[in-house]
Amino acid sequence: HDVYIGTLVAAAEMIESGVTAFADHYFFMDEAARAVEKSGVRANLGSAFFSSQGAEGLAQSTAFAEEWNGRAEGRITTSLAPHAPYTCGPDLLADAARRAAEHDLAVHIHLSETAGEVRDSLDRHGCSPIELAHRTGLDAGRLHVAHAVHPHGDADLVRLAGSTVTVAHCPMSNLK
Repeated sequence: HDVYIGTLVAAAEMIESGVTAFADHYFFMDEAARAVEKSGVRANLGSAFFSSQGAEGLAQSTAFAEEWNGRAEGRITTSLAPHAPYTCGPDLLADAARRAAEHDLAVHIHLSETAGEVRDSLDRHGCSPIELAHRTGLDAGRLHVAHAVHPHGDADLVRLAGSTVTVAHCPMSNLK
């Protein structure tokens, strides 16, 4: 209920300032979708999942995407939503890329939010989060990236520019 009310309030604030569409992915997305239906705004929504949920999380995200895509007179579009490379392992990211292609869905993920995330990815995977998204096939289809405020040099920028990736570059949310 809190997510429903919060999304309605956010929609009212967006409408008041001229914003007519938003993208979101996290928990309780059915409630966010119901608020989008009522508010009149457009949204791309995804139900987030994590490696701790395994294949069940990916299945649940897919079910949400299939149920809500095109609803609210077409104002709702959906994406699969692996949270981030630091919460979803490479195998799960690759599975998400395959599932997105099979179901003609976009993927919405958080990448390169903080310098620490990039350092951890370099240590753990030998590459940046943006490069990991490429290696797992996430950027082979439609990919919506939240943040990308810490690209790892020119290679990451070239990778993003040479693909069909869209970036919601929101540095204020991560001035940590």
